[in-house]
Amino acid sequence: MSLPRTLILIGLALTVAMASVWITNSISYGDMLIYSRDGRPVVKEEVDALFGTTVRTTTYEPGQWMGLLDVAFPFGAAPWMALGMGLSFAGVILSRRRSSSHQGVARIASLALVATLAFSVSNAATDAKVGVSGKRYVKLNNAVRTNELTFVSNAPLEKIEGSASGIAGGFMIDPANLEATAGTITVTTSSMQTGMSKRDGHMLSEEWLDAEHHPSITYVVRELRNISVVQTDGAKATIKATAVGEFTMHGVTKSMEASVTITYVRASDATKARASGDLVMLDARFTVPWSDFGVKGRKSFNDKVSQSIEIHASLFGNTGDK
Repeated sequence: MSLPRTLILIGLALTVAMASVWITNSISYGDMLIYSRDGRPVVKEEVDALFGTTVRTTTYEPGQWMGLLDVAFPFGAAPWMALGMGLSFAGVILSRRRSSSHQGVARIASLALVATLAFSVSNAATDAKVGVSGKRYVKLNNAVRTNELTFVSNAPLEKIEGSASGIAGGFMIDPANLEATAGTITVTTSSMQTGMSKRDGHMLSEEWLDAEHHPSITYVVRELRNISVVQTDGAKATIKATAVGEFTMHGVTKSMEASVTITYVRASDATKARASGDLVMLDARFTVPWSDFGVKGRKSFNDKVSQSIEIHASLFGNTGDK
């Protein structure tokens, strides 16, 4: 294949690809994306020496562009389309100089235009054996470690990851009777983010979570079941269990179970550096089906979102008066 024709094909392919991605995303979000800097969640894992467990933290950095004129690497669709058209134009000029036939170029351009338009389219009390008994209230406290909730919507066309920082609440726990653990965890709906303001706006809009009318998401834990003390040394214990309670989102409440791992650390000189009292870490995982909570979303966007959302909560608190 000659150089002019190669340049034309590469240029048209680049132009069609960039225009198609931009048009498709504009349709999905319901309006023309001119500028929308995308963010990529970066999850870091490290072992917390105090709890002896792996802890995740989420930060955001510039990710894939989605707008026409974005400045985030690798920039918006317009510069790439301009490059593609420039390559094609250079190929045409070279072709003319070599007296090449224009019919092939016209045919290729027509096919590219058509392609672009087509693309647009029951239990005994379990003792943790840490030398502590009696009910103690654990209040979530970022001084112990930052509380965070992460979520994943894993759809065929796009994997959406995000986090929420507006977490509050606590729970009552008796280390000598773990079954009686109960409490309420609240997440501020508007604190949920995916790293891209345009996508966050849709997620929090009336069509999805409707943060204005449903400003919080709550999980009320009633009890723990299937408890297993997997490690204890008299001062620190790790417990695995199933939390049973009610989950409320979008104004709808449903019974929900979550797999939880609790690490209870009795107060010591080492724990006092973070907070007073005993320290507790609770790691919870569960899946929420959107439709069960009346979340339907925009029809044109549903192919990009999974029918359920996977939630992972890392919660930290210290004991004290409620």
